[in-house]
Amino acid sequence: MVDLRGCCLLRTVAAVSLIALTAPVHADVVELFPGAGTVRVANGTTGRIVGVTSIDRTARTVGAVIDARDQFGNAVRVNRVLRVVPDALARFGRTCLSPAGAARCAAVSAITAAAAYAGYDLINGWLEKPAVPAGECPSDYVFLPLNGGSVKTFPGLPCVKKYASYWVFRTAGPDPTVAQWADPDSTPTVQSNVFYTTWGAPSTPLGPVDIYAYRRSWLQNDVRSEPLTGGAVSDAEFADLVLSDPAALQISPGLYPDVFEPVTVDETAPNPGEGTNPSPDPEAQEDLITMSDVPTETIDVRRFYDWGSGWLPRQCPAPTVVPVMGQNFSIDYATLCGLIESAVAPVLRLLALFGFLSIVIVGVGRSS
Repeated sequence: MVDLRGCCLLRTVAAVSLIALTAPVHADVVELFPGAGTVRVANGTTGRIVGVTSIDRTARTVGAVIDARDQFGNAVRVNRVLRVVPDALARFGRTCLSPAGAARCAAVSAITAAAAYAGYDLINGWLEKPAVPAGECPSDYVFLPLNGGSVKTFPGLPCVKKYASYWVFRTAGPDPTVAQWADPDSTPTVQSNVFYTTWGAPSTPLGPVDIYAYRRSWLQNDVRSEPLTGGAVSDAEFADLVLSDPAALQISPGLYPDVFEPVTVDETAPNPGEGTNPSPDPEAQEDLITMSDVPTETIDVRRFYDWGSGWLPRQCPAPTVVPVMGQNFSIDYATLCGLIESAVAPVLRLLALFGFLSIVIVGVGRSS
């Protein structure tokens, strides 16, 4: 058994030295922590964890920024909420706490500090609460000297007392292991600011603390009726322990273990014109053309319209000679003919066309 309370300082020094010497991911780190710095994507690819923005201990989730590939293979950067897999996180913890992993895992210091605070020690390579002697709870307090006076003290914690139909287990402060042993619907009673002693040092007052009294109904042949005072940390408890400190989740600064459920990446690259459905032969792609490259042609649309033969001559009449007071004057129609051909005739044709279309439209409307 290794007392984590005494080795936390050494762990911290080792972790600080590790952080100072940390280099990019080496082969030994990948071998110890396969998939380090990555997260699996539902489409079968692998994303890279750029950084962690938040940790939710209650939901056991981590907010992270991920570099991944979209459905076309383009690189995208997305924000995702990663759900922690407790048993995968426990495997990461066992690797960190192993002799080989302790020298390469920056999380060792944070893990051991949190474990020591929760009352766990490193036993046989994993975190356990050592079995402590739990005597029978005394019926009354004792008075012990403290600071030159006598202090009312509860002797011998933890302690157990068996009544006719239930057990009572008292601890110095909350104890998750004993809470799991107690009746599921029961709430421990709490005595605040009480001094106490342990069975190993019954004459040394400690505290003051809040003394928790857990109750469990006594059932014959119930294997859990006898209170438990030790045991290894479960995967779920270890996940809660690690997620309470972001530093306990890093192999090295900025490098996170592969302990998350696969995520879905359905975004596409910001510019779909770059790389979307890429051509297998980039050399075969043609350059983009502009409007100046499009061939043009001038078409005379007058040939598509037949205006008939008409009842007026198509040639401008010859000049007319008019005698006035013995002199002849010539009237030239060229200007007038040009005006009729260029302006009056097209207008009359358009008016006739609009009149025809209005007749057709009104007739169709009435028929419908």
